[in-house]
Amino acid sequence: MQEDDAQDVGTGPPAVSDASPQTPFWPFQEPFDIDRLRREQKIRQRKEWRSIVTKLGALCTITLAIYLAVALAVLIFVSPEVVVELLDSDANRSDSIFIITPEVTPLFRISGLTLVLFFGAMVAAILASYGLIAWRSRKDFPLELLEGKSDRASAIFAAGTLFIAILFFTQVFYLLANFGGADPNVPPFDEEMWQKVYMFTKASVWEEVISRVLLIGVPLLIIDFLFRKERMRAPANYLFGGKFKLEAVESLVILFSSIMFALAHLEGWDIWKTVPSGLAGLCSGFLFVRYGLYAAIFFHFAFDFLSIPVDFFDSIVLSLPLSFLILAWLACGAVFFVIYAKRLFVFVRRGMLSVIRPMPERQ
Repeated sequence: MQEDDAQDVGTGPPAVSDASPQTPFWPFQEPFDIDRLRREQKIRQRKEWRSIVTKLGALCTITLAIYLAVALAVLIFVSPEVVVELLDSDANRSDSIFIITPEVTPLFRISGLTLVLFFGAMVAAILASYGLIAWRSRKDFPLELLEGKSDRASAIFAAGTLFIAILFFTQVFYLLANFGGADPNVPPFDEEMWQKVYMFTKASVWEEVISRVLLIGVPLLIIDFLFRKERMRAPANYLFGGKFKLEAVESLVILFSSIMFALAHLEGWDIWKTVPSGLAGLCSGFLFVRYGLYAAIFFHFAFDFLSIPVDFFDSIVLSLPLSFLILAWLACGAVFFVIYAKRLFVFVRRGMLSVIRPMPERQ
């Protein structure tokens, strides 16, 4: 019996292992999801499109920055002549310091050395704004130009692409107005070179101070002090702008500032100027709130000094390339105008209107 038992133990059926057999390799462990692949493909295409558009915008921005560097050189070169003319005792020149209410409301007049110091401060502000926007964009802008990506739009990219977008809209707006039989009034700007340099230098800086600092920064300071003490910042932040969240209060103040800025252009222009000026005011207000006063000055300077280098050199050698450059900016500006218009629509629909009329939550 013992031998039989031993034999049974040795010759019994093999033990069944609990380990499951290895699953053969197969690339699709789950059912093939064609919809998911299509969504991923659309996402990749969207990223590629954004990269191309970003590179295109950065290229336009850097050409604008180079052109404005030429305008800065003209400003510096003509500034001594401006100073001499302002100090001319025989001419007895003076200028008014004004605010907008929304009419252009003079406060007082300055002349002589005070006028020269005022002009010098405006020139210094433009130079500082150009240098500051280049310095603060030094990390993000190369990524936008070379790789077409950035975590956040650099200040110079935002100002440059907004410039070409508004430039495109302005040209189309006036073309449609003329096509419709209107005759918008455009000042001739036939003054001497030193007068144009002084006038546009003052406009590039002072109009931003009275429109952005006085009509955005100061109201936000008062609102935060009275109703939003938890958001109070240093007083300098309200004067120089930058790093504000774009929420309902900030957006309404920007809108108010842009309307005042647009109405101020009725004097010397006409009603047709208020539309492009209002949009430009929205852009300047956005730049002031998100980046700072320097970005708004850079943006304004780009418009006011656009023709100064051509007028100064008075040569087809510069005017012809500028014409092709403006055509390129207009073509690129059409793309960015659509992009920014869409973003504005989405922002108003999801953001500001939700404050007035809250949108229903998704089920």
